[in-house]
Amino acid sequence: MNLNFTYPQVLFGLFLILIPIIIHLFTFRKYQHIFFHSIFLLKETQKEDTKTRRNLKEILILLSRIFAIIFLVFAFAQPYIPVSETRAISNNSPISLYIDNSFSSQNETQEGNVLEVAKSKAYHIIEAYPPSQQFYIVSNTPDPRNNIALNKARAIEKITEIETTPFSEPLSNIYARTQIRSSSEAHTLYLLSDFQTYSSDIENITGDSLIHVSYIPIIPQKTNNISIDSVWFASPYRIKNQTETLHIRIRNTGTDSYTQHPIELYIFDTLRSVSSFTIEPESTQEIVLEYSIPQTGSISGKVSINDYPILYDNTYFFSYTVKTTNTVVSIYDNTPTPHISNLFSYDSQIQQSFMKSSEINYADLSQYDAIILDGLYEIPSGLTQHIAKHIQSGKTAIVIPPELCNIASYNEYLSAFTFQRFEDKDTSQTQIQNIDFSHSIFANLFEKNNTENIRYPQISSYYRTQPALRNGIISLHNQHAVLQNISNSDGACYLFTIPFSTRNKDFLTHPIFMSLYNMIQLIKNNNTIQTSIGEPLITNKPTRQSDKPIHLVNTEKNIDFIPQIRQFSKLNTIALYTFNSITESGIYSLSLADSIFKDVAMNYARDESNMNFLSAETISERAGEQGLQNFSIYSETSTHITQSIKKQTSGIQLWRYALILSLVFICIEIMLIRLWHRLSRNRMTT
Repeated sequence: MNLNFTYPQVLFGLFLILIPIIIHLFTFRKYQHIFFHSIFLLKETQKEDTKTRRNLKEILILLSRIFAIIFLVFAFAQPYIPVSETRAISNNSPISLYIDNSFSSQNETQEGNVLEVAKSKAYHIIEAYPPSQQFYIVSNTPDPRNNIALNKARAIEKITEIETTPFSEPLSNIYARTQIRSSSEAHTLYLLSDFQTYSSDIENITGDSLIHVSYIPIIPQKTNNISIDSVWFASPYRIKNQTETLHIRIRNTGTDSYTQHPIELYIFDTLRSVSSFTIEPESTQEIVLEYSIPQTGSISGKVSINDYPILYDNTYFFSYTVKTTNTVVSIYDNTPTPHISNLFSYDSQIQQSFMKSSEINYADLSQYDAIILDGLYEIPSGLTQHIAKHIQSGKTAIVIPPELCNIASYNEYLSAFTFQRFEDKDTSQTQIQNIDFSHSIFANLFEKNNTENIRYPQISSYYRTQPALRNGIISLHNQHAVLQNISNSDGACYLFTIPFSTRNKDFLTHPIFMSLYNMIQLIKNNNTIQTSIGEPLITNKPTRQSDKPIHLVNTEKNIDFIPQIRQFSKLNTIALYTFNSITESGIYSLSLADSIFKDVAMNYARDESNMNFLSAETISERAGEQGLQNFSIYSETSTHITQSIKKQTSGIQLWRYALILSLVFICIEIMLIRLWHRLSRNRMTT
């Protein structure tokens, strides 16, 4: 058993025992000379105390004084017996308290709300330390004050201000930040959390002998929860008056099943569709809702269910843009291919223009969404450069070779995008054999699961490539590609290896020719329909130029925020960073110079929807498997945690016993003095 002292420097006070010793040694009793005139009187004095008895009395009193001083010094030095080898760090070392205030902290425990229980335990932890102790109060809420040491009063004040937040940090990040704060000094880290499975990555923690970790699990009662996990469209593009098929995935993480549970679809806050679903425990269910929109521009909506007590994942917002028109320019040598112009002429949302190759206006090319090189004999190098920029900005180019072309010119064009090259033209008759129907250009062209009996068209003229464009979007019987997207950037560059001539009439009249229409509709227009809060918002640059900053606005929530913008090199795309300033889900607007150019949907991340938590036993097992040793686990209620922490951090305190023993020896000294005086008087009287 080891005996330690909280304030060992006080032990220098033991030198005070020299004071009674010096008094004892240098204070001699002065004997009084008495002259006796009778031997009778001399015999009476023999009854007095002898010198030996006096010495015994003085030694007992001296020992009482010495022990009284020793135990009084011990009391001020605060002796303790450590409870374990991994005991606490000194009370003077920094203390970090992590309070998990993510959405899962809304759950209930037997003591109350998880967050409120965590805050209550944090108060009691602070009470276990002296007034001079410094604390770091850390939560999931991004706050620069997390790295500022606080006294007890300010720490309690900050804990009181903590509320639930949509953000969540893995435990490994909390531990790593503590390592940065602790630097080369000892540190104690208290983790007050429900230890949700997805964020409790104990296996990613690298142990540090200077950091003592105290896990304080606050496990909520078993809660059933259903959530809207994700939302997506069946079609990859949105157009006016199109019947939109919206897919919704519902996730049930509880142990109860739900039957005929209602779900609602709102467009512009107007109820557009109502349905219901049945879902089994610990499973997912996909629901399909349909609607159509007769307008263009920014379209926003939300899907909603009712579920208690977890509310944040009951609503899922989405937003997208329906363009008024897609502009297409066909560049040709002599005459445009009639099949192409006829394909687009019946759709008012596609605005088609034509340019002769000898009259190209390069300044106007940037205003078009798609450029079609319609059977050019050769491709000018200047046009190649413009198309490269065009594709990098997220737009589309379609290349269709003629029956007779300048192969060297085409190869120069191809070198800007790929390593493939045209070799020669093959006029032997062959047949298309493979079509990648999963590609987005075939969306809505064929019925699902009904592509096996399709008759593939015959091809009588195509250009061989080297190396062969194998496994293309459309491939021939000999595995050479008919159609391939050779772009590696955000935009698309579709390369046909067959001329659109009468020799390939079977292809031009086949339904797969309609894929050309989808190529235009699929022009990149930021197809992301939502962004999770905390993640960067990726969008297209506004077409309007202005020196003023972009604002992220929500008038209903009284939010007007200027995000930081990152410009992607050579792209028409920007990333907006909110730095966790947006904490509420909903539909937000992007405005430039007081003009809204886009609506964006921001949702809470769905990680917190999984109601699985680590028990104290599991935490201990995982920490052991990771090789962590300097840790402890508290499972006490809030009212008992103060004493538990004092015992863990300071061991078994003995100062009270030392003080009591000091008082006992003082009392013994007083009793010895009084008793001896009384005995002396009695003898004198006798």
